[in-house]
Amino acid sequence: MAASGVGVKDECYTAYQDLKLGRKLKYIIYKISDNLKEVEVEKTGEGADYDEFLSDLPQDNCRYAVYDFEYTNEEGGKRSKIVFYTWSPDVARIKMKMIYAATKEAIKKKLDGIYVEIQCTDLAEASYETVLEKVNRKIHCWSSKNTRDFCGKKIRVSNNENERSLTALVIVIKIKVQKITLNMDLLIEKKISNYKDDKKKVYSLLQVVYFT
Repeated sequence: MAASGVGVKDECYTAYQDLKLGRKLKYIIYKISDNLKEVEVEKTGEGADYDEFLSDLPQDNCRYAVYDFEYTNEEGGKRSKIVFYTWSPDVARIKMKMIYAATKEAIKKKLDGIYVEIQCTDLAEASYETVLEKVNRKIHCWSSKNTRDFCGKKIRVSNNENERSLTALVIVIKIKVQKITLNMDLLIEKKISNYKDDKKKVYSLLQVVYFT
């Protein structure tokens, strides 16, 4: 339960799994119940239209949302990332802004696999172009900062000696079978205890593209 005393309904996680794993949903909008007891699902959408998603955000009240954000990378490939939104318009009541701010971490903890968070007070801050810029900024940060060559790929290794666990993200493994190239996106989560920049150990345990 959050510091605000607001809980999170199980339906929030169930709907998120439908979006993340089942690919049944394109977006989910969450609200805090009228009695201020729980975060609940207000609406889900299956359509791919981003403007439709934005139109479902209320003009005068706060919300949380997740969106399966699709974009084209620099190589022309189609990609998608899960984006978490904290919607807090300027005209919303101050009390509701405070409750939503105090409850945010409780809902986020239920939603594993979020790539980037967008905090927005108006539609301009939630626009497709703004979100795309933040997604690309994080990708470029990963690919340029603290990188090493590994099996022809770029990896990012943390320099934080206090870090005790890593999530290994393995992406786009190409396997040629009978002259057919198969692209498989794999997500592998492993916990590495007592991690202290032991790069050789990390390299031997995991074949990775990025560490996050």
